[in-house]
Amino acid sequence: MLHAPSVHQAAGMGLIIVSQAVQAGQICFEEFFMRNLDIQPVLVVGLEGVYGFLLQAFVVLPAVYFIPGEDVGGRLENTLDSFHMIASNGQIVAVICCTMVVMLLYNLTGMTVTSHLGALFRSILETMRTLFAWLVGLIMFYCDVRISGNKLGESWTNYSYLQAAGFVVLVVGTVVYGKATSGMPRTCSTASGPWRTTA
Repeated sequence: MLHAPSVHQAAGMGLIIVSQAVQAGQICFEEFFMRNLDIQPVLVVGLEGVYGFLLQAFVVLPAVYFIPGEDVGGRLENTLDSFHMIASNGQIVAVICCTMVVMLLYNLTGMTVTSHLGALFRSILETMRTLFAWLVGLIMFYCDVRISGNKLGESWTNYSYLQAAGFVVLVVGTVVYGKATSGMPRTCSTASGPWRTTA
């Protein structure tokens, strides 16, 4: 019989796999909307933002507020307490505003990549985030960046050589794939019939 931590780990990995499948489907639908239905990337980002806000505000947040948990008041997520912290702390407001701007730019650039290069190339390109997260972690560790006295980042270890080699393969593969598909024709279909464009 599996212990509770093992069950939680297995459930967490399962949820990660499901979330990746959902995200893959989302990117493919986005590509279909922009290429076949001729919807602009900005409009797709805006619609996703509206739907996401409505789902979060009227479904997710009310649900987690009434689910028992370890947050304030014995709730899984005390939304009212979160609003109180936002209203009383300017630093939190600044972080939220910065996050909103970054996410807007990220989604716009990602949608543009999907529109011009396809969902598969965007998925491959997004794996580069792992490389940058690793590099930023190393920089923060050796620059002695701390929050509340706790040191951030990670140090270089014997396994870092293997990580670096893996990232080299990742970068080279992304570049090779991008060059291989840059000259390939793309076939799209509209209401009037199929048509072909070259990248």
